[in-house]
Amino acid sequence: MSSNNISINIENSEEIIRTLCLTESQMKKAVKRTVSDLKQRVPGWISEKVMEEYNIKKKDIREALKIKSRTTTVEISGVKVDSLDFVFKGRPLTPIHFKMKPSKPYKHNRKYIVSAEIKKGSRVPLGTKHTFLQNPGNGGERYLPFQRKGDARYPIKVIRTVSTPQMITNDKVREEIQQKIDSEALKRLRHNADEIF
Repeated sequence: MSSNNISINIENSEEIIRTLCLTESQMKKAVKRTVSDLKQRVPGWISEKVMEEYNIKKKDIREALKIKSRTTTVEISGVKVDSLDFVFKGRPLTPIHFKMKPSKPYKHNRKYIVSAEIKKGSRVPLGTKHTFLQNPGNGGERYLPFQRKGDARYPIKVIRTVSTPQMITNDKVREEIQQKIDSEALKRLRHNADEIF
């Protein structure tokens, strides 16, 4: 199981607090409100950026998210406040999360190639000629793609794709996520500081 975490860095925060001449108590209150805002908003921002690149549902992304609170990790103008870690953990997903086709074997032993649209607008074949669909027999109706490890009937293994952490660490996605968070976090801090002032 792979994992990844997102950090939050509110740049120019000290300038905002100095400009408004907030007291230490007011500063702490503004930052605490901002941290609370981010706890609610960041998962949505992350999901939005991942879904722009990958053909995945928001539910699948949110299921991999764990939010952890820590103290004394963010210091703004000498005020230490609670911080947040947005940690994503997850195993590589099966192709059924990415509009796999076909969704079940064709009748009458008709040949087929299993494919999935992992990145938006780019459908790719999965595995080789040894790939086939089979119900794993766990009580569900979905078929999963399996691949033989050789020419023999067995052993076989289920085909998996990328994990949620891997999607987030894609260079393009991660950069866009960080830019979104840094920009919006500063706006939220400015908004909260203005309200307190």
